[in-house]
Amino acid sequence: MKRKVLFAALLGTAFLAAGCGKKEAQTEKATEAAVETEAESKTQSGEETEGADTEAAATEEAAEASGAAGGEDTTEADSEAADTEADSEAVDTEKDTEAAEGETEEAEAELGERPDYTALDYVTLGEYKGLSVMVEPITIAESEIDDSIEGEVANQEKYDHRTDGVVAEGDMANIDFEGKKDGVAFDGGTSQGYDLTIGSGAFIDGFEEGLVGVKVGDTVDLNLTFPENYQSEELAGQDVVFTVTVNYVEEMPEITDELVSELSDGAYSTVDGYREYMRGLLQENKEQEREYTIYQDLMTQLYNTCTINEYPQDLVDYSVAAMNQTYESYAAMYGMGLEDFVTATGLTMDGFKETVLENVKQNLQQELILKAIAEQEDLLISEEEYAEGAANYAAQYQYESTEAFEADYDRDIIEISLLMDKVLLYVKDNALVEEIQETETETEGASEADSTEAITEDSQTEAGDAASEASTEAETEAGTEAAAEAGTESNTEA
Repeated sequence: MKRKVLFAALLGTAFLAAGCGKKEAQTEKATEAAVETEAESKTQSGEETEGADTEAAATEEAAEASGAAGGEDTTEADSEAADTEADSEAVDTEKDTEAAEGETEEAEAELGERPDYTALDYVTLGEYKGLSVMVEPITIAESEIDDSIEGEVANQEKYDHRTDGVVAEGDMANIDFEGKKDGVAFDGGTSQGYDLTIGSGAFIDGFEEGLVGVKVGDTVDLNLTFPENYQSEELAGQDVVFTVTVNYVEEMPEITDELVSELSDGAYSTVDGYREYMRGLLQENKEQEREYTIYQDLMTQLYNTCTINEYPQDLVDYSVAAMNQTYESYAAMYGMGLEDFVTATGLTMDGFKETVLENVKQNLQQELILKAIAEQEDLLISEEEYAEGAANYAAQYQYESTEAFEADYDRDIIEISLLMDKVLLYVKDNALVEEIQETETETEGASEADSTEAITEDSQTEAGDAASEASTEAETEAGTEAAAEAGTESNTEA
């Protein structure tokens, strides 16, 4: 499926440098959810379709294998069997998918060029200069660095492997278990070689706690009770016994110079150096998160100050057609027609059409407002900016070359995305971004005022003045914080 159609359908809700990728990922998640709904529907209706069960099995296995974390009938063996069936089904439907892709190519040709329009014909601009944003200061706690290093140890599987000793909080224990109710094993309550992090809360109360202190190699019986509100009616509130064998334990090793050298492929030879590297990564990530928060806040303020009077009908029609085409392609990939695909999500076709139209208009809101600002300020994308922006997009979305990226996305789509980026940056450059400052002035002033009771009148006057000044500053600070809170509503993402 050509991505340029998907991008055309969903353009208009990305923040700076988000481009097409973020919305594309969200749409794919929505599609996956629809497929999962279909799988559940088929399972409940009694259809014996292993492939339909695959989505549920894949998402439930890690958290639900025991039946203790929410699952009822999924084990690793079941998941592997389902995966095998899914592979078989994929082979069976390969011809249908290829045919669908061919139909998509034809539909793209029929879609034509994305309509151009003058945004100021549809938008009444409000204030977009001098907006104010308050942000939290960036701090890096030592515990965050610890967590980052431990996360890297886990990613690279540098745990210390133990076949002796006892299970402790924070260990990853590899276990076999079988759950029984009234002496009979229940569905989803059995697994072998399951990796469970003790203290994660993945299983029902008492399961992980019951393994703390158990010797590696030992088998224990855990007498537990499922929660009253557990999703399985057969197990909710029921007493069960889990027989658990601890096969081995993976524990967090001591962080040494040798270990960090392994973790960094020799780039860092000391723990201190590696910690500073991790500190830098955390700083960079938090700065990116703060930038996103700033743009989100600014966009929310623009939504509140600017008015969309109506939508360009040609663009709405184009976007609706592109959205429908996208979902038709997804449906065909699963060997389904659009109506069957929509029905699997629990919607009627009329409901689907209304939802698509609503989503299209929501998606276009940001584009209309930002394009109107661009027209008002004569902001354009130069050839140099286009070339650099397209190259950046290609790298961001891991294309082999800019040419490969441009083969998937039409120039007008790339240009409008770059323009939105440029306008958001313009709005930010013309905004007042302030960092919230913590102060102890009010507390110090109050303390000084209290101490004046036993001192001279002159001292009382000085302390009173200090308290008054502190109070005035505190009131001003509080007013600023209140204004910031009022301006930081969550942006509604289309």
